[in-house]
Amino acid sequence: MNEETEKQILEELRKLNALAGKAHKTNTVGMLTAGIVLALFIVTLPLHHRLLSHLQSTTQATDSWSQARTLLGQGKTQEGKEMIERMLQKFPNYYYGHRLMGSVYQELGNLDAAEKSYARAVELFPDEDNEKTLAAIRKAIQNKTGPANQPAQSTVKPAPGR
Repeated sequence: MNEETEKQILEELRKLNALAGKAHKTNTVGMLTAGIVLALFIVTLPLHHRLLSHLQSTTQATDSWSQARTLLGQGKTQEGKEMIERMLQKFPNYYYGHRLMGSVYQELGNLDAAEKSYARAVELFPDEDNEKTLAAIRKAIQNKTGPANQPAQSTVKPAPGR
């Protein structure tokens, strides 16, 4: 081999060696960066888990009028009532909430509370349905207590022949 060829080979080897050194430095920096990112992830993993759990629990526990109606339809009257109460605290002037609460009280047999809820619904939104329901509840209360808040006399007549 001649001297010129040896010089070219040595020059090529130096270049390759320099490139390998740069690649090694790049790989080292890359690995170091990946290690830092992984360490940060591991350190913050409990925080991520708590945040996701909180987001899932708040999403599942979100109150809505629709969810309250669903609970009532499933026979979960107490849960539905509690949800409506929470919603009415947030939206005290929403007639539909008072109407829905009136229907819950009516179902529970608490006509006085039903009357108050429907009266508020009529006050906020005086439509025919609310007014009719309110009138019917007031009539039922009047029939239940009779004149001057005395218990009503039974209007059921005995069957003939008894």
